[in-house]
Amino acid sequence: MKTRDIMRQGATATLHHNVYMILRERLRGGVFPMGEPLPSEPALVEEFGVSRVTIRRALEQLVADGWISKRRGVGTFPTKKVGAGELPFSGTNYPAFLAESSKPYRLSLLAFEFIKSPAFLAHRGLSFGRRVLKVTRLSSLRTEPVHLLTSYIPGDFAHLVSEAQCTRRTMVEILEAGGMRILHTDVFIAAASADLDVARRLDVAGGSPLIHIQRISVGEDGEPLEFSESYSRPDRFRYHLSLDRARNAENLKKLQF
Repeated sequence: MKTRDIMRQGATATLHHNVYMILRERLRGGVFPMGEPLPSEPALVEEFGVSRVTIRRALEQLVADGWISKRRGVGTFPTKKVGAGELPFSGTNYPAFLAESSKPYRLSLLAFEFIKSPAFLAHRGLSFGRRVLKVTRLSSLRTEPVHLLTSYIPGDFAHLVSEAQCTRRTMVEILEAGGMRILHTDVFIAAASADLDVARRLDVAGGSPLIHIQRISVGEDGEPLEFSESYSRPDRFRYHLSLDRARNAENLKKLQF
């Protein structure tokens, strides 16, 4: 598919943002090698089929976000080899893994509220009671938003969770600190597109591709303790699953394709 066709498909966002997103993905993927200049503005105008003003706005945003730098009389160059934040999992202690992998991130609490238990929980066969605690948080790496996190906690266990804790710990850490031991976790990973609210929170264009992760945590008595879902920016995050054939044979058996 030609770049101009991609631009037309992305017409829901501003043109300069579409150019920005495409160039950023190329930078992230190493299409523009370090030390070599990006194509000239006239070349980008020709490729994208947009005005020079649009190209300049996209390049200015890439400069502001630290992806490129301009050298007067020389050209525009990549400034860093960007590696997405990584979530590496070896298939052993999932709660400990979540706690360790969350350390580089800063959590901001967006909502802490009791609501009627959503119908989708019952449709999944999860008994959370009539009312649940819904916690919505934004996880950022330095100043850049990476994950939009929403957790649903059964009303019977909501007293274990405080607003102060939600800015410092993962929900799994909070529940286990309150005496709940999580023995089983199901994780579902899929692709999703950003609706307008999610797009605003993660600072992306509406309809942008995201990584969608849902997690169900179950306690010792078989009762669900948490349902959570996250939307993550694929340009700033990737999920790395590492399984050893000998040590994780049982985990391999449980994988569904």
